[in-house]
Amino acid sequence: MKKNNIIIKCDCYGHAIELEYNKATNDIEVSLWNLGSVGRVLDWKQRFRWILRIIWTGNPWADMVILSDDKFKDIINWYNGVKGIKKQLLNG
Repeated sequence: MKKNNIIIKCDCYGHAIELEYNKATNDIEVSLWNLGSVGRVLDWKQRFRWILRIIWTGNPWADMVILSDDKFKDIINWYNGVKGIKKQLLNG
């Protein structure tokens, strides 16, 4: 069975991006994750805010983008274009 999502961690190890295919809507959902406090400790107010967010919404993330097939194709085309530019620069 194929997975319908992929999580890609940032090279800084502090963030991640999740791409998930929603079969019901045929869209790609993009979630941005903070994997830690990145060197700082959250105060009690912030901890409580995150707890309430999870209770109220059921989701620990704060940012989400939903992409149609056309918009996701735009991202793929953009990436392929950038990849071509990078290749030209390296082969110079």
